[in-house]
Amino acid sequence: MRCIVPLLQNLQSIPASPTINDQPGGPLSEWVQWEGLRLALPPQGSAIASPQVLTFPKSGVLTIQNPTVKPDSVILLQYVGDRGGAALVVSQVGAGQFTATGGMGRQFRYVVLN
Repeated sequence: MRCIVPLLQNLQSIPASPTINDQPGGPLSEWVQWEGLRLALPPQGSAIASPQVLTFPKSGVLTIQNPTVKPDSVILLQYVGDRGGAALVVSQVGAGQFTATGGMGRQFRYVVLN
């Protein structure tokens, strides 16, 4: 899995109202909005948010099929709503799919970073 340190460094310096000149990655970067969080991506990167809210089954384990997922993708998971829950875990990332583990019956969304 890719190191996410550069991504986290970018998050620390994001202005409230970004302009093309103050983006951490420079004028060619894109801003990606996801529930109040902006990610600055380099021109060759992409972020794809889940098209809908998903729910963990009774087992708490769900394999998600998404053609944008690559073996070296970084996957971010977030519960929907304001209450906490079991730890969110991503495992078995491969071409076109990944496995997520979380709280039974809990709703969540994901973002794929390539």
